[in-house]
Amino acid sequence: MAYTEEISELRHSVVEIESQIEKAETDLAQSRDSQADGTKHDDEMTSLVDGLKAKREELAHHLDKVRGA
Repeated sequence: MAYTEEISELRHSVVEIESQIEKAETDLAQSRDSQADGTKHDDEMTSLVDGLKAKREELAHHLDKVRGA
């Protein structure tokens, strides 16, 4: 049962991170559209998106390991 719960939690985390990535990418696109001088904000948002994508990959890798166990 714990195995199933861990997979469920990992899937939920991946879905949550993907949602955050979509929101951050949307915010970044809107920021670029509305601010000609928003490069610092753009850099911060790009960094956030990159960090979320890395976390998603980490969780997906962990999920694959758990499934294979």
